[in-house]
Amino acid sequence: MFHIAAWVSAFLVESNTVAVSPLSRDNQDEFHGLFARVDARLRCVDRTLRGCGRYNLRTSVCVLVLLQRLVARFQRAVTKHRELNLLVRFATQRSTLDQLKALHRVIDRLFGYVGLQRHPQMTEWRDRWAQDCVRMYATFEGRVKQPQLAVAGLPTAEIAEILAIMKFELDYHKDKLTPQQVALLQKTASKVVASSKVHVPKISAFYIPSVDVEFGDDCDGVWDTRGCEVKRGVYDQETRLVAQYLSADNRYARQLFWSATEIWHGFRHPNVAKMLGESLVEAKPVVVWEDAAVHGNFIHYFANEDKSNQRRLWRMFLQVAHGLNYIHQQGKTHAN
Repeated sequence: MFHIAAWVSAFLVESNTVAVSPLSRDNQDEFHGLFARVDARLRCVDRTLRGCGRYNLRTSVCVLVLLQRLVARFQRAVTKHRELNLLVRFATQRSTLDQLKALHRVIDRLFGYVGLQRHPQMTEWRDRWAQDCVRMYATFEGRVKQPQLAVAGLPTAEIAEILAIMKFELDYHKDKLTPQQVALLQKTASKVVASSKVHVPKISAFYIPSVDVEFGDDCDGVWDTRGCEVKRGVYDQETRLVAQYLSADNRYARQLFWSATEIWHGFRHPNVAKMLGESLVEAKPVVVWEDAAVHGNFIHYFANEDKSNQRRLWRMFLQVAHGLNYIHQQGKTHAN
């Protein structure tokens, strides 16, 4: 809890809590107008918070903590977006818009907490959303006319990843795009294929682009990881997970990879680890799982002599049994 006190102290001392995001000042970015709306709303909450603690300290501190986290999340997102290749930004525009809407929904709640429901910033972003999107689409249309320039000199794996994202959008999210957006996406992908001669990879409905995953340190909670590397990371902003890189350097190994992921992704049971998605584009395919061992595994419980852990250990055995029984009922064995 000491970090909260530090935030409050910094808030009272510093003249400006909400730091300007690098991209909010970059009017060359395709999403400049959309990012600027988020930045303006965060600043509005920041200004309103000043002095509120004199009347309702608890609410003010809670909102301050949420605001700090939201600002950090926004800054990470826009900084990462700025570093992406033009065609990656172009291909991921739908998911980027979804992330911005999610941020606005959280900011809406902050506006409610500090009594800003009637402030113009409460609704202005919605009123201007369509207009900002049209401007963003027009900017992209002008910049992707010669996509071969954006992929010149890129490794084959990176070009394949760009094409995979485009294919994923066209195959599984076409209904969320306008006919003009679909046509531009298809035209751009065709130009990239023609200029690079890179094969468009097979994409599943649960494909996860590598740009959406941030990998962290090695996970020491998983044993016997021959043929793979297990790391913890972040996917979908706040989701903790375990990412698994597999070695699939030939056609047969890749086919086994596809079969295993298609089987496991269909499992839905509270005692079976959930597979969030996969990608076979890179040289080392990746599978993204929920972090089922975040609170420890059997090894940790065996090593701990605490009696309460020993009692919970038998409950864990029962949960594993339920999970294995479910897999067997689906006609599979855990060796698959």
